[in-house]
Amino acid sequence: VRTASIPEIPANLPFIMLTGYSNSTVVTAALNLDVDAYVVKPASTTKLEKAIAQALTRNRPAKSASFYLRID
Repeated sequence: VRTASIPEIPANLPFIMLTGYSNSTVVTAALNLDVDAYVVKPASTTKLEKAIAQALTRNRPAKSASFYLRID
């Protein structure tokens, strides 16, 4: 998403990551890739609502595609 490799999807599209992984390596990688919100399953309604609100209110311009491609 952040690399804008699909022209129809803007690089600054709000992005929420829903995953079963909570280890620090995965969370750090997601944050470095400018994920707007990170939710670990099982997700409660409250957590999802907070993540959606966070993603929709965050106004962060995307970095260059080459920046994101360097992240492991």
